[in-house]
Order: sequence, then structure tokens, then C-alpha cells
Amino acid sequence: NIGNVQYALKDYKNSLASYEAALNGQLTTETPDISSIIVYRRNAGMAYEAMGKKEEALNQYHQALELQQQYLGENDPDLARTYNLIAGVCAKFNDHEQAGL
Repeated sequence: NIGNVQYALKDYKNSLASYEAALNGQLTTETPDISSIIVYRRNAGMAYEAMGKKEEALNQYHQALELQQQYLGENDPDLARTYNLIAGVCAKFNDHEQAGL
């Protein structure tokens, strides 16, 4: 995804636009790939976080988490990554209470 290249170049605004375009593509298809939607949500959250937008980042991370729990189950090994992203953004913005979920 071009968004990953843009993110690596610290072009967060354009990386976010790329992630959102990819996400919208998945959301509007007849057979969306849940795993891709989760990745795009987490990537968008990372871009928001890099831009200092805590609430937007957390919104994306929580949406990814909900999808993981609903469709992949509590035993999905990738849940730890999403929990870590949530805790990381909370710690970065000194919201230690929410970091504990």
C-alpha cells in the first residue's frame, strides 16, 4: 500500500488519505476482507497518532479492536498488537487511566 511508503516518509496526511481510500474500497465491496479492514483502521490510527490527533487515533484503534473481537475472536494473536497501540497512544498523551482499558 502506498500509504505505508508515505508513512515511512513521514507524510502522515497523505498516508492517512491512502489508508482511508483503501478502507473505503473494502467497506464498499460486496465481500469485504475483515482482516484488511482491521489493518487499514490500525494504520489510519497510527497516522492520526503521528499527527498528534489522540481521539481520532483511539477511535480507529477501538474500531479495529471491535472487529477483531467480533470476527476473529478473543484468541486472535493479533489482538495484542491492537491493545498495544491503544496503550501506546494513551501513554504518549498521558492518559494512563484509559491505557489500562
